[in-house]
Amino acid sequence: MGIAGNNKVSFLNSPYLRLIISVLWIVFLLLLSRALMFVFNPRLFGYISSNEYMAILFHGLRFDLSAALFINSIFLLISLMLIFIPSAKTLRCLNFIIFYCIPNSIAVGLNLTDVIYYRFTLKRMTADIFSYLGHAGDMGALLPQFMRDFWYITLITIAFILALVWVARRILKQTNQPPKGIVSVAIHSSITLLIVFFSVIGMRGGFQLKPIGIAQASIYVQGYQTALLLNTPFTILKTVNKTHLVEINYYDNPKEMESVFSPMQHPLPGNNDYPTLPGSEPNIVIILLESFSTEHISSLCRGISKPDYKGFTPFLDSLISHSLVFDGYANGKRSIESVPAILSSLPSLMNNDFISSVYSNNRVQSLAAILREKGYETMFFHGGTNGTMGFDTYATSTGFNKYFGRREFNDDSHFDGKWGIFDEPFLKFVANTLNTSPNPFFSFVFTLSSHHPYIIPAAYAGKLRAGNLPIHQAISYADEALKQFFKTASSMPWFNNTLFILTSDHTSEPVFPFYKSYAGSLSVPMIFYHPEVDLHRKETRIMQHIDILPTVLHLTGYQKSFMAFGHSAFNKEKPGFSITFLNNRYQLIKDGYLFHFDGEQAIGLYDFRKDLLCKSNILDSEPELAANLTRFVKAYIQQYNYGMIHNNLAI
Repeated sequence: MGIAGNNKVSFLNSPYLRLIISVLWIVFLLLLSRALMFVFNPRLFGYISSNEYMAILFHGLRFDLSAALFINSIFLLISLMLIFIPSAKTLRCLNFIIFYCIPNSIAVGLNLTDVIYYRFTLKRMTADIFSYLGHAGDMGALLPQFMRDFWYITLITIAFILALVWVARRILKQTNQPPKGIVSVAIHSSITLLIVFFSVIGMRGGFQLKPIGIAQASIYVQGYQTALLLNTPFTILKTVNKTHLVEINYYDNPKEMESVFSPMQHPLPGNNDYPTLPGSEPNIVIILLESFSTEHISSLCRGISKPDYKGFTPFLDSLISHSLVFDGYANGKRSIESVPAILSSLPSLMNNDFISSVYSNNRVQSLAAILREKGYETMFFHGGTNGTMGFDTYATSTGFNKYFGRREFNDDSHFDGKWGIFDEPFLKFVANTLNTSPNPFFSFVFTLSSHHPYIIPAAYAGKLRAGNLPIHQAISYADEALKQFFKTASSMPWFNNTLFILTSDHTSEPVFPFYKSYAGSLSVPMIFYHPEVDLHRKETRIMQHIDILPTVLHLTGYQKSFMAFGHSAFNKEKPGFSITFLNNRYQLIKDGYLFHFDGEQAIGLYDFRKDLLCKSNILDSEPELAANLTRFVKAYIQQYNYGMIHNNLAI
C-alpha cells in the first residue's frame, strides 16, 4: 500500500520504493562488478568453492550498500524533499542527472577499471589515485591505449552506464501527489526519518560502534581475496581526506620508544661483516628495473615445483651468479612509492605516496645529497617524458646535480609512443653519459619498457622469449637491454670502480601462488655487483628498499649520523625486516613471521618459514610473540608519523 495525500496509490508507484530501487540498482551493479573481478582474474584469487564465493557476495553486500548510500546521499536527501514538493520538476531532473547519474557512472567506471588495474597493484584503488594521475604526466596518451587493450572492460562500462541511465529515466518519469492533511504529512515525515536513519546505519555498515573500514574485509576472507569483498568506490571514499597523518602516542616515554625503534642511524661498528670496496670513493649505480618481480628471474623465483623453469632474464641470472643477493622486498606497489623509499629511506605508511603528499616539501635525508657532500656527481636517469610522476622535481629537491629524461635524450626516433624512450637506447645513453662524468659519481637509473602497454622495438618482434602474460616478452627485452648496457659499460674506465645495485620498483601481475600472497606480492630482486669484488653469495637476510640508503652509506665509509627507516644490510645488530602499508593495514615481516596490524590491534600472525602462503593465522596461539611485534610496529608508526608531521626527518 502506498501513501500519497488523500489518494491511494499502488505500492509500486510509491516514491519511497523508487528511491530504494535506485540505490539497490547501484548495489546490484557493484555486485556484478565483483563477479567480473573474479571472472577476469581467477588465478589471482586461487580456488574458491561455490559456497565460499556465495559468502563473499553476501558479505560484500555490506560494503556495496555502504558505498551506494554514501554516493547517493545528496540524491536521497533531495528526493525525499521533493516528495513534499513534487511540482519542482526542474530540480527533480537536475537531481537525477547531477546527483544520481554522474556520481554513480563515475563509481561504476572506477569499479570496472579496477578489474584490470588490480592486476598491477594487487589492491583496490584509494583516494591517492587522483594525485597519482596528476603526476603521471602521460595519461592523455596512456588512457586511450588502456581502453584499446582492454576494450571489453570499456564496452562493459558503457553498458553499465547505459543501464544506469535507463533506470534513472524510468524513475524520473514517475510522479506522485504531495501529502495533504496533517495525518498524511505526519506519516510521510515518519517514513522519511526512518529512511534517513537506516541510510545512516547502512553507510556505517551496521549498528557496531565504529563504521566499517577497509581492514574489516580481512575478517571474512584471506588477505589476497579482500579485493573480491571490497569495491573501489568504498576504498576511495574511506581514504578521502586521509592525506594528513595523525600524531599517535602509543608510547608516552620517548626513551622506551627509541629503545624499540629509532630512525637515527650511526656509523657501523667494526664487527660488521661487509665487503671492502677497492678505492676510497667507488662509483655507485642503482638500477631500478620496472616491474621485475623475482617471479620472472629463474634463480630467485620461489614457491614453484618446476626445476626446469627458465624465467625471462638470462642475463640477470648470469649477473646474479657473480653477485651478493638478499631476500628483497619492495615497500609499496607503485613506482612513485619506490623512489623515495630507495633514495630517502622513506616507506609509504600513509594513503598517499610521499612525492604527491602534503609532506613532499619536508626536509628529508637523501642519498644524492649526502653523496654530493662527499664530492660525488649525482645524476637521475629516467627515459620517461619529463614530469612523469614528478620524478624530475623530486630529483632536484633531493640533491641530484642533473636529471636526464626523454627531453635530454633528444631523439624521439626511439620513443615507444607511450611512456618514453626504449630501454636499450636509453641505457646506452646512460653509459655514454657516465663516461663523460667526473668521478666519483652516483647514478640512479630507472627503466621503463617493462611497463604496460609492454611495447618493444619492432626489431625484436618474435626474437624474445615470451610466456603466458604480455609482460613476459617486455621483461625479456628489458633484460636484453640490461645486457647491452653492461657490455657497453664494461669497456669504459669507470666500470671497474663501480658498485651496481639492482632492484625492482615493485612486482607485476603474478602467475605462481607465492606471488599472489602477502609477502610474494612484494618480492623483488636485491642484487649487489662489483666487477672487482667477489660478492657471490645468497643471503637469507631480508632487505627492503629503505635499507639501500644506509647500506650504501656504510659501504662508502660514511662516518656521520643520519636518519633512515631502514638498516644497513650488513648491520648484524639490527636483523632485517620488511614493512608496508597496504589496504589500510600495516604488514611486518620480521624474525620469520608475517604480522598484520590495523592501527589499533593485531589482526594477523603467520609463521612465514613454514606457511609461505600465509594461510594459517596463529595470532590467538602466540600472544607473546604478537605483543612483541605489536610493540615494534607501534614504535615504528609513531616515529614515522611524528617525523612527517613535525618535519623532523633530517639532521
